[in-house]
Amino acid sequence: VVGAWGEADTPDILAGVDALVERGIADGERLGVMGASYGGYLTNWILTRTGRFKAASAAASAAELIDLRLILDGGEVMAHYFGEPWQNREAYTAHSPLTFVERITTPLFIQHGERDPRVPVAGAWKMYRALRALGRTVELDLYPRGGHVMTEPALQYEVMRRNLEWFLRWIPAEP
Repeated sequence: VVGAWGEADTPDILAGVDALVERGIADGERLGVMGASYGGYLTNWILTRTGRFKAASAAASAAELIDLRLILDGGEVMAHYFGEPWQNREAYTAHSPLTFVERITTPLFIQHGERDPRVPVAGAWKMYRALRALGRTVELDLYPRGGHVMTEPALQYEVMRRNLEWFLRWIPAEP
């Protein structure tokens, strides 16, 4: 994925979903997608590529990759993937879900710890506000004591409870 976040992994993930649907393991009309950290980034990215999912949840997710280089606690790692933003601005922009936010039609639930040192909470706000401005269905939960990973049992419970509630709203359990 060096210099190409989302390019090879997204088609691979979607091919895996297709295989599960073809085998009758997953219902193609009742699909959800979720992830955290890079998986949260991929969730955002996948939503800019397809509307096949009925609901999505992205946690600790990047919306704009330049933020990861310039705000992140270990931002120099982004230079290994994309170089410096002032040298390769086009690649940062081309691989940022926010660049293509208008393509997102899937209801999206965003969860983020306010103390996340790995993925700036600013990205959650950007994605949320952009989707709201576009009139899309989006919710944002911020966890004041949360970091990149929710380590407090009460926060872990709340994250799981809210995800279950979100997915059941858009993909109800079959009777």
